[in-house]
Amino acid sequence: MIIKSYLIEKNINQLKQYKFILIYGPNDGLKKTLKNKIISNFKDTDILNLYQEDLNKNQDILINECKNDSLFLRNKTIIMNQSNDKLLSSIEYLKK
Repeated sequence: MIIKSYLIEKNINQLKQYKFILIYGPNDGLKKTLKNKIISNFKDTDILNLYQEDLNKNQDILINECKNDSLFLRNKTIIMNQSNDKLLSSIEYLKK
């Protein structure tokens, strides 16, 4: 499903119904703004920032982070920065 950015800006909480979201496009300022809104509105989750370099160094880092449970928080928000299509195989595994 595709959600327009202006709808997300109106109601950021609608993203909670999705397991994975992808924010892409040429407008880096908008992507940064949306990322900051997600971080500020999802304070009840454990927020983890990862980069494609981290995934290149350790292929299992994303899977391990998703499987590890937090003692204090129920949900995790993992933000992948500067990623490419290699991330898709990890996400496909996690969807199951």
